[in-house]
Amino acid sequence: MRNDENDPRDDAFAERIARPLRAPEILAADFEARLMAQARAEIARQHVVTRRKNWWTTRRMYTMSPLAGLALAAGIAIIAATSTLALGRRAAPEAPRVAAVHDTVQLVRFVFADSSARSVSLVGDFNEWARGRTPLHATARAGVWSVSIPLTPGRHEYAFIVNGHRWVADPLSPGNRDEFGTESSVLMLASSNDAS
Repeated sequence: MRNDENDPRDDAFAERIARPLRAPEILAADFEARLMAQARAEIARQHVVTRRKNWWTTRRMYTMSPLAGLALAAGIAIIAATSTLALGRRAAPEAPRVAAVHDTVQLVRFVFADSSARSVSLVGDFNEWARGRTPLHATARAGVWSVSIPLTPGRHEYAFIVNGHRWVADPLSPGNRDEFGTESSVLMLASSNDAS
């Protein structure tokens, strides 16, 4: 096999292939009329198909000036604000019917110690068991993490998530095991009415 870049046989082959492609194309005299008729028929067919589609699902494009767009946005904002105010006025008379709550919220500090932890977060019934919603912060002592959150009086279940995936019940608090065998800790907060 030769590696000649200018092989005369390649040139002859290319010429043989290109010759019919260079020849002029002769079209029938009615070619343009047939082509336009077919295009018009396709457009009419598309129009009928589009009309059969649901009006709400058909894509449309509207154009407007920036000033008209700004006016439209302001109008929508005014309608939203007015309806919110109207709903607020209707709800106001019902407010006195709600009984006053005498218990106060208590600030509870959660502390977790683990020298191998790179991150710790708190999950519980008070934050819908959402990972990462209540992160603990590293304290001045190495391996000790803490966070303070407000809680209402009552029974609360919680656990710690270490390094984003390891579930750990509080070793300093009584435990609870659910029907799936998952262990969590229980915290009981007394109300101010119970203290007196």
